[in-house]
Amino acid sequence: MYYEKIEEFIKKYRWILYLLSPSFAVYNHLKDEKSNINWKVHNGNLSNLMKALYLSLTIFILTIFSISDLKNIVNANPEGFSGSKLAFLIINIIMAVLCWRSISFKNKYLKEIKEYILSKSKILYVVIKNIEVIYILAAFTLIFTYICNEDFRIASVEMYMLAILVYFYGVSRPIHFFLVFVPDLIVKMEKNKKKDEKGRLRLVIIAVLSYVNIILDYVVLYYVLNIFVYKYFNGINIFDNNIGNIIDMLYYTTDCDTLLANNSLMKFYSVILKLSSAVLITGNLALYISMGKETNLPDNQNDDDTIYYI
Repeated sequence: MYYEKIEEFIKKYRWILYLLSPSFAVYNHLKDEKSNINWKVHNGNLSNLMKALYLSLTIFILTIFSISDLKNIVNANPEGFSGSKLAFLIINIIMAVLCWRSISFKNKYLKEIKEYILSKSKILYVVIKNIEVIYILAAFTLIFTYICNEDFRIASVEMYMLAILVYFYGVSRPIHFFLVFVPDLIVKMEKNKKKDEKGRLRLVIIAVLSYVNIILDYVVLYYVLNIFVYKYFNGINIFDNNIGNIIDMLYYTTDCDTLLANNSLMKFYSVILKLSSAVLITGNLALYISMGKETNLPDNQNDDDTIYYI
């Protein structure tokens, strides 16, 4: 009942939701609405494709900021080799490897549903297929707008890129999460399909990875907002904490210490982060408990146990 109501809401306000959340628009447009017998396999591959795609984007952005932080540390202490320099160097290498692995997984799942995506949108296929090329072009642009000396910066380009990131991570991704995760969680709860230990372990892994993904999204959002507001609103600080680099932001966002927001917008996002985490954790916990039971699933619902949370 609740699933059908959510689906009706999405269909009724589809174009408004698409404008608010381009990431959801891409997923929903490419989703197979049971047009062939393999629609469940297709949607599973699409879900994995979207996870890998958006994760690679987030890690790429974190890598760029981390490289910039490393540059600032080197400039502040050009002589000698400190522990901070080594730590940031190792972090940059790890994130570059993770980004490349995410792109590899993206390419793997893209091959599985290539023909269907081409039939829906050739433009989307080209963009997804060549996302690494877009990353490289963006990196070169950022070299001249964010990392290089002031003489080489193009302030307007930097401002627009930061604004786009704020919109994507501050509006599009939160809406995407609730519109995709909640309906699929309801379906899985209604299905109540019994699973063995392997199935339960898989659910735990999915939940952990989902939580990590949410945290990384908000690390990017908070850090970009912190830079954007400070640079273009007369040096205003949106946090009372001393945040000097991306690692500081990760430290506070993961609740290792209290992140002190000093304005309504950041307090709102803090609530959304807590709410998203609570929905994710309690939803997966309820699903985990229900795996010990079994009921019949209506034929019109998906019997794939993947939760399409991204």
